[in-house]
Amino acid sequence: MANLHEAAGQAAEYGAGCARLGASLSEAVETFLRFRAPFITELANAARRRGLDTREATGLLMDAEGAFDKLLLAFIEGWQQDAG
Repeated sequence: MANLHEAAGQAAEYGAGCARLGASLSEAVETFLRFRAPFITELANAARRRGLDTREATGLLMDAEGAFDKLLLAFIEGWQQDAG
C-alpha cells in the first residue's frame, strides 16, 4: 500500500504540472489515460507468460484497475489544486 500512496503523490504532482502548463482537465485526463491501456495489456501478457489461472489473472487485473482509479483521482485533485 505504501507504493500506491507514493504513486498517488506522484500522480497529484503530475496533475498539478499539467495545470501549470495550461492543459485543460479533459486534456490532462486524456493524457493520463493513454498510460492505462498499455499497462493493463502488459499485465495481461505477464499473467499469460506466468501461467496464472483465470481467477489469479482476473484478480491481478482488477487490482490494477482499482489502483489506476485511485491514481486518476489523485491526478485530478492535483490538477484542481494547481488550477485553483
